[in-house]
Amino acid sequence: MSDPASFKEIENLQSNRNLFKQEKIEPFVQMSMVVRECVPKEAILNSSDMIELFCRFTENSFSIMDGEMIPNGAAIYSNTSLINHSCQPNCVVVFEKSKMMIRCIEPIMKDQEITINYIDVSQPGEERRKELQDRYYFICRCELCEYYKSKSHVDPRSALRCQNPTCSNAIEPPESLELGVEEYTSTCSVCSKEIHYDVADVEKRLSVALEFFDKGTELRDQDDRQAVTFFEQTFKIQQELLYEANYNMIRTRKTLVEIYCNLKDWKKALDHSLKLIESYRMLYSKSHPLLSLQIYSTARIYLSFDYNDIKVKDLEKIDELLREALKGLEITHGYQHPITKMVEMNLWDVEGELGLKKGE
Repeated sequence: MSDPASFKEIENLQSNRNLFKQEKIEPFVQMSMVVRECVPKEAILNSSDMIELFCRFTENSFSIMDGEMIPNGAAIYSNTSLINHSCQPNCVVVFEKSKMMIRCIEPIMKDQEITINYIDVSQPGEERRKELQDRYYFICRCELCEYYKSKSHVDPRSALRCQNPTCSNAIEPPESLELGVEEYTSTCSVCSKEIHYDVADVEKRLSVALEFFDKGTELRDQDDRQAVTFFEQTFKIQQELLYEANYNMIRTRKTLVEIYCNLKDWKKALDHSLKLIESYRMLYSKSHPLLSLQIYSTARIYLSFDYNDIKVKDLEKIDELLREALKGLEITHGYQHPITKMVEMNLWDVEGELGLKKGE
């Protein structure tokens, strides 16, 4: 940042300082005092300018992620900061070390705006809009948000599960008890069954599930074997009430996959991971990196099984998963990215094993 031109680019970015609440400004005041103790007087900004700079960093910084989209740092990329948000973006941000790339995941027409996502778009619409307003001070009116505002479209991220045992379609959730609704009735668009919900009972059971989830989270640092009991209880309740692509259902499944992998219970980890692929297909475009990475992660769980337990049909499934993951990652990460090359090498190994198995 010693280049004056680069610093000027930062100064030109939006700070939204006038929109920051006082409780958000207070940490910046404390940080500016620490900076004053560490930086020579002739190089230091005045307090007001320093706080303004902290606001700019907060509003415009990007999480630097590894090939598997796991954050491991933060930085400002001034040109990319000018790209607007959409909950259904046509581009994604990926990194190769600290090098940022904007990769297209949807066809972009002439004069069409390029968009990326600022937040986790697997969250329900109301939560996404609240986070965007709290963090970036705008109300999202993207195509996805507007689409699900209509009651004729059920957002899978917040949907309930149809209570017909032979159906698992998404049902629009009931309103909160705070609005005085005691019973909720809906007709399933797939099986045509009229569904009746006791709103108090639904909210009570989901509240208990959340308590189990929080308890499991507390125990994870101590003992995964104890923690998994609470997450399984969470899952049991949610599975009865929530649609597969519901945000809370996905969060619980992801946690169970992590724990069962840690415990080397590959069968249970695989069952949940395969279901997550189905859910991700409902939420993300076929070229989205999170879908490709979930598919790759599932293939790796398959490969963790004992070699003698992997049959030809399993290798064929792994081959299918790796091919799909590779196709997606070539779009989002590029042919030379380390994660793409890793998937490619795994595919070569599986093809070799498949050839040997079929030759036995």
